Amino acid sequence: MTINSWQVRSKNAVDGFIWAAQRIPTGRHHVIPLPVFGELSAARRVFHVDWYTANVVKTSLDLWLVPDAQVVHFESKQEELDWRQSDQTLHVILEGFQTATNTLMAQIASLNENQLSEVRETLWGNISLEWMLTHFYQILLENTNILVRMSLYWDMYLEAEAQARWDMREENEAGTQHD
Repeated sequence: MTINSWQVRSKNAVDGFIWAAQRIPTGRHHVIPLPVFGELSAARRVFHVDWYTANVVKTSLDLWLVPDAQVVHFESKQEELDWRQSDQTLHVILEGFQTATNTLMAQIASLNENQLSEVRETLWGNISLEWMLTHFYQILLENTNILVRMSLYWDMYLEAEAQARWDMREENEAGTQHD
């Protein structure tokens, strides 16, 4: 795959992620979802991808762009601390994510084809640039999938749960009438 292909693929994945996040109803942006959708609210999930892009993907890409760049290690709780200090709406987080990924797309465009196979020491060990770009793409797709599922099926799961509770109630009440 070429650098241009990676840029296009990444941009399309970013656009899909933003589109999926915008499909979540405003009243559910900060609501912890049903377990089937994971443990992160939509706003927290978008924050996670934004934070990961800025702090992990960007600093890892610098290893191919900046002479003498060093691997940056993060405290495992840093993202959670940043989230707790953040008081942003989903829309504000998405605006920041869009700005950060526009910069990232320009950085990807500045790479050359030979760099794709170059291996660097990173947070993930010795990997190629192509592996790192593939990982970024995978993170975007995985989280886009979760957001789309939230937007499509949240109400259906709630209705199914309510129906199951109703059915159990009827079974319990029917059993008490025979005593």
